[in-house]
Amino acid sequence: MVQHRICPHCGKEILPKRFEKPEPRKTGTFKHFDKFWEEYPRKVAERVAKREWKKKHLDKRYKVVLRALAKQKEAGLFILTDKMRGCPLASTWIEKELWKGPVAVKNSLWENEK
Repeated sequence: MVQHRICPHCGKEILPKRFEKPEPRKTGTFKHFDKFWEEYPRKVAERVAKREWKKKHLDKRYKVVLRALAKQKEAGLFILTDKMRGCPLASTWIEKELWKGPVAVKNSLWENEK
């Protein structure tokens, strides 16, 4: 049988440690996710991308992410082909932290063959 103690100062019941509720996990927010979603070229699986955004706490550094996305789009990293096969899902792009990678440069060999 578990013995409950009473606090001598306030009179509240003191529970043993094993009965205390754990503090909720700190998770991020998705306040700025909509800005990212507007810019990202492949609009598939928004809910999963939103979950990854929150898990990685990207609201704190959303400006860096949006800047990297714009640079990668300008560099031609997101190839807009049939069914967007050259473009990763937004959730994958966030999960693998592809905004940190080097910006892809267009292959100059293909451009010279014209």
